[in-house]
Amino acid sequence: MIIVSFLYPNTERARFDAAYYVEKHVPLALGLLGDAVRGVIVETGLGGAQPGAPAPYIAAFHALFESPDSFQKAFHAHAAEIQGDVPNYTDIAPVVQLGNVSVATLMADAKIISNFTNALAHTELDDPVKPLAWVHPSEG
Repeated sequence: MIIVSFLYPNTERARFDAAYYVEKHVPLALGLLGDAVRGVIVETGLGGAQPGAPAPYIAAFHALFESPDSFQKAFHAHAAEIQGDVPNYTDIAPVVQLGNVSVATLMADAKIISNFTNALAHTELDDPVKPLAWVHPSEG
């Protein structure tokens, strides 16, 4: 399992429309990437390590894929459409990183929340559903 991260640096004059990103771009990308995506986390920066420090990244997108090949195949099939939408929400060139997933867990009392208004309905799962690659340590 690999994780692909798109990190958007927080610079002084950066433009980033978080609402468009979460409500339009991410659902577009997930719809195009399809079943190749095994899990996703989208975050917007709150702050740095020190109280009051700005977040080093305005936003980040993290997606799980089975392998680098599965990411490359899914992304390159739709790269033009995905990248063509980028100017609608930002002028920032993201830092992109692929990494091996060493540990991925969702604590037993955590809730999975999706607020994608276009592609996905709002969901709060209180039942013990665990997405692929999210295994509580006590479950082995």
